[in-house]
Amino acid sequence: MKILINYANEKYKKTQRFNSWTGKYIGGFDKVCSFGPEDIEKSFYDKHHEILKHERGNGLWLWKPYFILKVMEEAKEGDVIFYCDSGSFFMKKIDPLIDTIMSSEKKIWVSNIPLLEISFTKPSCFTLMECDTDYYKYTNQIQATFFLAVNNSQNRSFVKEWLRLCSEYKLLSPESGHLDKNVSIREFIAHREDQSILSLLCKKEGILPHLDPTQRGKYPEWYKNNEYEFLIPAHEDEYSPIIFLHKTSNVDVVSCIRQYMVCLKRKYKKNL
Repeated sequence: MKILINYANEKYKKTQRFNSWTGKYIGGFDKVCSFGPEDIEKSFYDKHHEILKHERGNGLWLWKPYFILKVMEEAKEGDVIFYCDSGSFFMKKIDPLIDTIMSSEKKIWVSNIPLLEISFTKPSCFTLMECDTDYYKYTNQIQATFFLAVNNSQNRSFVKEWLRLCSEYKLLSPESGHLDKNVSIREFIAHREDQSILSLLCKKEGILPHLDPTQRGKYPEWYKNNEYEFLIPAHEDEYSPIIFLHKTSNVDVVSCIRQYMVCLKRKYKKNL
């Protein structure tokens, strides 16, 4: 069984419903698990209130590994679990992503972006996670916008560890990002909370990233900005965009076309 997971607060419910619909009828999922803040168990909320009270990320995205693990624990062995940001929709079946990991030892699929870890992970996170080397810092960051795993004990343990690390406020919080005197303001831009933790954890566990499955994977120049380092990652994957990532609360054709035009414009500038 292929299971889709998404999450939204009230502001993003409309786009969540569209994500769910396209996931079922275009992406090819057998089941869709749509969550919101009301689905967080009271005991978990009370224990992690300091994190979940934050407006940013509706609780600094702590709910993400929480709900992924919840679904995995309730699903059958061998089921395919895919978390997808509600601010996106499916244009094709999800199968090409699944195919990339079925022959691998670690049946977890993640993707990376053309931005360096050191720019979007706070210095203390490298230290506390024992990742304070160039291998972690100067490689592309893995995104937490999408996460796919075959449900087995090894992968449940991985998500449990992701959740455990995200539950540590000093790791997850974007606060204190510029307190390390050894890292310049120019080099470090901002902390990416659950994404920073997932990225470092994947690198520690030897989980190799794949091609971004969205239009941004085809046109990585979308990320280009003179304010920080830009490095297009190399991949052997050859699938065309499967998902359109818009990150808006009210998806419409005009906004999607506008985002595609931004991608094309930046790619065109690169080729001049």
